[in-house]
Amino acid sequence: MATKLIRLVNDKKRSEQVGGGPKRLGQAVELEEMIEHLQERVRELEKQNESLRSKLISTKQQLQIQGHRPCPYSNVQSRINTGLKKVSEAAGTPEHAKKEPSSIDFGLPTKSEIILFFNSKLLVRLNIRDNVEMIKVRKQLVEKSNALSAMEGKILQLQENQRNLKTSHDALIAKGDELNLQLKEERLKCLHLEKELQSVTISNRRTEELQERINDLEKEKELLKENYDKLYNSVFSMTHEQQWILKEQQLKLEIAKLETAIKSDLADKNEILDKIKVERDQKEMLMQENKDLQLRYLEHKQQLDELKNQMKFLTKEGDIDVAELSEALMLIKVRKQQQNGDLMFLEKVEDNIDKNLEHSMQELQLTHAETVQELEKTRNMLIVQHKINKDYQTEVEAVTQKMECLQKDYELKLKQYVHLLDIRAARIRKLEAQLRDTVYGTKPRKSIPEILPSDAVDEFDETLHLEKGENLFEIHISKVIFSSGVMHAFGDHEPATFCTYSFYDFELQTTPVVYGCSPSYDFTSQYVVQADDCFFHYIQRNSIMLEVHHAYGTDYETVATCQLKFHEILEDKGKIYSTANLVGIKGNIQNYGTIEYWISLRVPMDQAISLYKERSKALGYITSHFREREQPSQPNPYVVYKFFDFADHDTPIIPNSNNPQIDDHMCFQVPMNADLDRYLKSESLTFYVFDDGEMEEGAYVGKANVPLISLAHDRYISGTFELTDPERHATGTITVELKWNFVYLPPSGSTMAADLMNYIETEKSMATKLIAEEKMPTPALSPPFTSSVTDSVVENNMELPQKMKASRVARVSENVVHEVKQERLADDKVKEMAEEIQQEKEDLSQLSEGQLADQGSITSGDETEITEELEPEDQADRQENDDIESTITDSDDCIVSSPVLKNIKQATEKIRIEIISLCLTESRIASDETIQQLFVECRLYNFLAEETPLSLPKPTSGQRIHYNYSNVIHVDKANNPARREYLRSMLLKPDLHTDSLRFTVISDPPEHEQDLECEDIGFAYVSLREILQKRRDIIEQDIDVFDSQDDSVVIGKLKVTVEALHVLRAVYEECKDD
Repeated sequence: MATKLIRLVNDKKRSEQVGGGPKRLGQAVELEEMIEHLQERVRELEKQNESLRSKLISTKQQLQIQGHRPCPYSNVQSRINTGLKKVSEAAGTPEHAKKEPSSIDFGLPTKSEIILFFNSKLLVRLNIRDNVEMIKVRKQLVEKSNALSAMEGKILQLQENQRNLKTSHDALIAKGDELNLQLKEERLKCLHLEKELQSVTISNRRTEELQERINDLEKEKELLKENYDKLYNSVFSMTHEQQWILKEQQLKLEIAKLETAIKSDLADKNEILDKIKVERDQKEMLMQENKDLQLRYLEHKQQLDELKNQMKFLTKEGDIDVAELSEALMLIKVRKQQQNGDLMFLEKVEDNIDKNLEHSMQELQLTHAETVQELEKTRNMLIVQHKINKDYQTEVEAVTQKMECLQKDYELKLKQYVHLLDIRAARIRKLEAQLRDTVYGTKPRKSIPEILPSDAVDEFDETLHLEKGENLFEIHISKVIFSSGVMHAFGDHEPATFCTYSFYDFELQTTPVVYGCSPSYDFTSQYVVQADDCFFHYIQRNSIMLEVHHAYGTDYETVATCQLKFHEILEDKGKIYSTANLVGIKGNIQNYGTIEYWISLRVPMDQAISLYKERSKALGYITSHFREREQPSQPNPYVVYKFFDFADHDTPIIPNSNNPQIDDHMCFQVPMNADLDRYLKSESLTFYVFDDGEMEEGAYVGKANVPLISLAHDRYISGTFELTDPERHATGTITVELKWNFVYLPPSGSTMAADLMNYIETEKSMATKLIAEEKMPTPALSPPFTSSVTDSVVENNMELPQKMKASRVARVSENVVHEVKQERLADDKVKEMAEEIQQEKEDLSQLSEGQLADQGSITSGDETEITEELEPEDQADRQENDDIESTITDSDDCIVSSPVLKNIKQATEKIRIEIISLCLTESRIASDETIQQLFVECRLYNFLAEETPLSLPKPTSGQRIHYNYSNVIHVDKANNPARREYLRSMLLKPDLHTDSLRFTVISDPPEHEQDLECEDIGFAYVSLREILQKRRDIIEQDIDVFDSQDDSVVIGKLKVTVEALHVLRAVYEECKDD
C-alpha cells in the first residue's frame, strides 16, 4: 500500500511538471493534506505489521523448541484412585522386589520438573493468546487495507476533480486574458475617441471663432457699403451738393449774425456792468453819508435830551420861568450873531444840496430799472447758450464714459487672464511640490547612531516565533510621579496604585499593584501584531486611554486618566521615551502628576513604514483638486474655542478625515462670581472647525454656537449642533458635552431656577415652616468645568464620568428651598429675584434658535418634587394662596412686592411649550429610507401653528434627536380674545374633543429633492383639561407619537414641557365668576 501511495505521489508530481507547475487551489491543498495524513497512517500500519511479524517468528521458534524437548520420565503414576487393583507385594518376583527402591526413586517427579512442566503450560497459553491477538491484528489489517483502498478510490476521484478544476481554471484564465485584451482594445478605443473629441472641441472652438470673425467682417462690409453709397451719392448727385452748400452758407450767415449779436450783447453787458458798478459805488457813498447823518442826528438828539434834563432841573430847583429863559437865550444868540456876522446863507446852500440829492436818487432808480431789464435779456441768452453747451458736454461725457468702460473691460479681462495664469503657475508649483514630497519626502534618512558602551542592548527572544509580516510591539510603563496635592488627597503615606490600559484589539492589561508616592511599575506588555496598513493607521491616528486606580483592600477606585500616543514610532527608530500628564476625574485636583513610558517595535520595519507613508500621502493628494471649496474631501480638521476669560484652546489635528473622532477633554477651574453667572446667561460658546490644509487665512470649515444658560441652572449640555460656513450653509454637525464636575451654586444676587416664580404663588402653607428652618450656608466653591468635544456622528465613548451623587443633588434641593425662604423675607431680595426670573425666561426663549443639544437638568427632578409638595391639595389652600397675592398681607413674615405680582399675572396670560427631544421605535418610519429629516409642529386647535426652526436627521433605534425649542402662546384678553374664549369653551363643554395640543412630526425632504412635499408621519397629543384636573404641568415628560396612517401604532416618544396650569386656573375662575 505504501508503494502505491508513493507511486501516486510521483505520478502527481510528474503531471504537475508536465502541466506547467502546480496551480494550487483550495481543493488541491486539501488533497495534499489528506495524502500526507494517509501516508502517516501507512507508516504506522507498517510498523505494527513488522512488530507482529517479529512476534510471529518468535512464537514459531518457541513451538519448535517445545516439540523436540526429551521427557525425563518413562511413565507417570496416577495421582488419583482409578479403581484398578494394585499389584500385591507377594505376587512379584524377587527381582522386582530387589529393584523396588530404585523404581520408586525413579517414579517420583522432582520440583524442577514440576516447574518446567508449568512453564511449558504457561508458554502454550501465551502462544495461544498471541495467536488470537495476531488473528485480531490480521482482521484489523484487512479492514485497514479495505479502508485504504476506499481512500485510494477517493484520492483518485479527488485527483480527477482536481484535473477538472485545473482545466476549468485554465479556461477561466484564458477567458480572463481574452477579456483583458478586449479591455485594452476598448481603452485604446476610448483614448482614440477622447482624442477625437478633444480635436472636435478644438475644431468647434475654431469654427466659432471663425464664425465670429465672419460676422465681424460682414458688419464691416455693411459699413463699407453704406459709406460707399454715401460717397457715390455725394459724387454723382450735384443737386444734393448744391443744397448742402446753400445750407452751409445759410448756417454760416446765421452763425455770423449770432456772433455779432453775442458781441453786441457782450458790449451792452459790459457797459451795464460798468454802470452797475458806478451806481453801486454811488449807492455806497450815499449810504455812508446817510449813516453819518444818522449819527449826527443821534448826537443832536442826545444833546437835546441833556438840555431838556438840565431845563427840568433848573425849573425844579428855582423859580425860573421857561419864557424868561428862552428870552435870555435869544438875547445871547442875537449877541453872538452880531459878533460873528450873518450866517444864514449856509442854511440855504444846505437846502439846495438836499433837493439835488433827491433828484439824483430818482434818476439812479430809473437807470437801475433799465439795467435790470437788460440784464434779464442777457441772462435768457446765456441760459440758451448754457443749454447748448450742456448738450455738447453730455455727448462728450457719454463718449468718454463709453471709452472708459471699454478700457475697464479690457483691463479687467487682462487682470483675469493674469490671475488665471498665476493660479495655473501656483497649481503647477503645488503639484510639483506634492510630487517631490510624495517621491522624496517619505524616504528615510539613513543615519548610523553612535553606540555607547553604557547603552543597554535589547536581547531578542529567540524562542518567540514570528511569521512573515508580523512584528513585536512593546509598551513599557516605567513609573508614575504624583503631585504633592494628590498625596494629601490620598491621606496614606504609601498608597497602593496600579494601571490598566487596552491596546488595539487585544485584551485589557493590568500592571502590578505597587506601594509608594512614586510607584515604579516596570511593566512591559508585548503584542504580536500584523504590521500592515491597518496597524500603522491605528498607530498614527489613535491613542489609548490609561487609567490609574487606587487600591484599598479588595476594592479599588479610578482616580486619574491620560492618553498615550504612538505616532512617534513611525518617525524614529528604537525605543520612544515619552511622558503624559495625568488628569484627575474627581475632586478639586486636576493635575495628578506624570507617567513615564516607552514604546518600541522590536523588528525594524523602515521600508514598510516608508511605503505606508508614501501610500497615505499619495492618497491624500489624489482627489485634493477634484473637489469644490464648499464640500471638502478628506480635510485635516481641528476645533478651536474660547471659554470665559481663558485663552483659546485648540484640539489635536485629525489628518485626512471626514468624520473625525477628536475626543478632546478640557477642564477649566472657574470662580463662582457674578461675572461668570452673567457670562453663562448671556453668552454662547462658539466652536470653530478649521482645516489645517487650508491655505487661505481666516477661512473656517464651520462654526457652531452653544448657548450656556443651562450651565447657569446647574444642568449639563450634551448633544449635536449644526456647523455652518461663513455663508450660513450647513457643513456638518459637531457633538459637544459641557458639564460641571461639582454642583454649580450661583452668587447670592441670583436665583437657582426660573421655576421659583411658581413657588411665590402657591406656597403659603409652607412659608411659616420655611421661616422656622435654619439658614443653610452656601459655600463658594470653584467647581471645575469640563468641556468635551467629539467631531463625529459616532457616540463619544471616552467621556469623563459624571461625578454627581444623589446626596449632593438632595443638598442642592435643600439649598433651593432655603433660598426661597430667605428671598421671601425681604422686599429687595424679592425684587431682585423677580427681575432675575424675568431675565432668565427671556434667555430661555432665545435659547432654542440654532440649538440641537440636549440640556439635561440635574436638579429638575428635585424641583418638580418640591413643586408637587408645595401644591395645595384642596380649594381652601388655593383660596389662602389667593389671599397671599395682595401687596401687603396680614402676616408680617411674608411680604410680596408688586413686580412679582406682575410676573404672576403674566403667567396667567400665556402658555409655555417646549419641544425637547424625539426618539423612534422599531417601525416602518425607522426602516423607511425616504424619510431623512424630521421637524415638529405644535398647534393649538385651529389657531397659531409653531414649528421647530431646524429639521434634524432621523435618529436610529435607541437614540434621540434634541430640538430644545421653546415657544410661548399668549392668551391674554386684550390682544388674543379668541384664544381665551376657546379655553373658556373647552372648560365649559366637557364633551368637546378639541381640548388638546397637537404635536405633528413631519418629514422634511432633503435639499437635492426640494420638489417633494413635506409629509406628516406621526401625531402626539397633550390634554389641557387633564392638566387642570391633575393640577400639574407637564415637565419634560415623554408622550406617545402615533402613526399617521394607523393611529393605534406607536412609532416613538416625544419629550415635551407644557406649562398651562396658571392660565387654565385663571380661565376657570373667570368662568365661575360669570
